[in-house]
Amino acid sequence: MPVAEVSLNGPTPSETSADAEGKFVFSALQPGSYVLKSEASGMTATQVVVVTAGAVSAVSLEMKVAVVEQSTSVTASSDAMGTQEPAGTNTVGEQAVKDMLPIGTANHTWYEGKQVFAALVPTSGRFPIVSPRRPRWCAIRTLAVYIAMTFLRLIVTLSRSRKFGRYPEARRVNCAFWTLQGSMALLVLLSLVHPSRAFAVSPDLETVLTGSRQRIEKLDYRATGRLTRVEGNGKRTSYKFAAKAHWFPDGLRLLSEISGPGSEKTSILLHMSVSGHVTIEAVLPGQEAASVLPFERWNDPLVGTDFSYEDMVENQFFWKSQALLAPEKYGARDCFVLKSVSGSQDRTYYDSVTSWIDRGILYPVHVVKTLRGTGLQKEFIYYGLRKIGGVWSATQVEAKLQGKPGSSILVIEGGSGKANLGRKDFDISQSGAPPRK
Repeated sequence: MPVAEVSLNGPTPSETSADAEGKFVFSALQPGSYVLKSEASGMTATQVVVVTAGAVSAVSLEMKVAVVEQSTSVTASSDAMGTQEPAGTNTVGEQAVKDMLPIGTANHTWYEGKQVFAALVPTSGRFPIVSPRRPRWCAIRTLAVYIAMTFLRLIVTLSRSRKFGRYPEARRVNCAFWTLQGSMALLVLLSLVHPSRAFAVSPDLETVLTGSRQRIEKLDYRATGRLTRVEGNGKRTSYKFAAKAHWFPDGLRLLSEISGPGSEKTSILLHMSVSGHVTIEAVLPGQEAASVLPFERWNDPLVGTDFSYEDMVENQFFWKSQALLAPEKYGARDCFVLKSVSGSQDRTYYDSVTSWIDRGILYPVHVVKTLRGTGLQKEFIYYGLRKIGGVWSATQVEAKLQGKPGSSILVIEGGSGKANLGRKDFDISQSGAPPRK
């Protein structure tokens, strides 16, 4: 969209504007995962982009109507607040950008179209840096803090007057206002040293959450395989496993069927809303009709394995409390470490879930879940990560419960990442119904 404001959050944060044809370019980027966001005239678009060294990434953003919120804006002269462009920046025009991205070469291609397109260029010494615009809200933020400080100073002056000082309560009020003023001053100082830490969410946290949620919101698969419980003495019990999942406008539906060594079958239908609220229906062995699984049974072992009913869905990425811990390596992989903490509104048996997420593909490779009350931990390890049809998945997932010998392994042997499923494919009454004679 022409003249759209475009921001890029990640290892090399930057901002720019689309030209009259809706094209824009970010260059000199460090490799890694980024969140690309575009806003213009009540429209918005957000997408996770992975930038790799030695390649140009072309991205098409589909603009959607933004949610309208009522707000009050305070404006001020940008010159008075000292927000002019700093000296030494290098602004590159459209023609210069085209010149440095030769059309038709093997490594660089210029993309055009009616929607918003971007060329994301990894860091290289021969590419100049396109100068980003400084956020206009910096001036508004500074003015708001200044007004608040002035207002507090007037109140404190009043509290120190003789008339006001006659009352004993005035001393406590005076002390409270001085505390507020000191806190405001500390916040201002922090914003001058690290403005992003004082007023903004971590770009990496936004990248991880957006990427993880978008991965779930794009699910449309069928999968078959086996679920095996391995005892501490090496004894194995295997079950046939089949699952399908699709994200609908009202959330995720996931239907699993597990057949035991005999003829018994367990069918589970999980529904997760767009806000992360989960409900579970099941047809258990011996039952002829589906029923809602009581919350008290969500943590029961699934056909005797270390997986529970709740473990079949990744609802932790939709909890409100999310924190990014220090990055770590898991094996040879560089990982974001995301800690998701459940709240009173979340129906779950887990107090927290810590996920090691590969920085390059934004897919979990290791997850540790802590049970409420007991503090016991359950560990999940993901093996054989692969990308089929543009979708990342794991071929094996191993679950281990702390203090319990052995483990359980879910192995995916076949399926499709683009199954084109509909609501009729998630009728659990048909799934659990016994065959007619």
